[in-house]
Amino acid sequence: MKHIRFLLYCLFLIAFTACQSADTTDTITPSVSVNSTPMLTVREATNCRSGPGTDYEIVFTYTAGTKLEIAGRYEPENFWLVKSAESPTGLCWMWGE
Repeated sequence: MKHIRFLLYCLFLIAFTACQSADTTDTITPSVSVNSTPMLTVREATNCRSGPGTDYEIVFTYTAGTKLEIAGRYEPENFWLVKSAESPTGLCWMWGE
């Protein structure tokens, strides 16, 4: 059931990404590039997980200064879905605090 809920959240986030604005957080700083692709910059070493929560497996840990493209957001827990070359699925979740 947890995975079905996760997949539904992913579909929702991907469908509505263009309509959402990015918030500034302590760990990541969303920004918009010239081509209007939402990006974030990691401010300190941050785990990127397979799902939007600490119960999910850590896929990769990004170092400060890394820039990643934002693919979506899970607002209730303040997690950002980002494109990740290091993830087998091409996506992973970062906590925004």
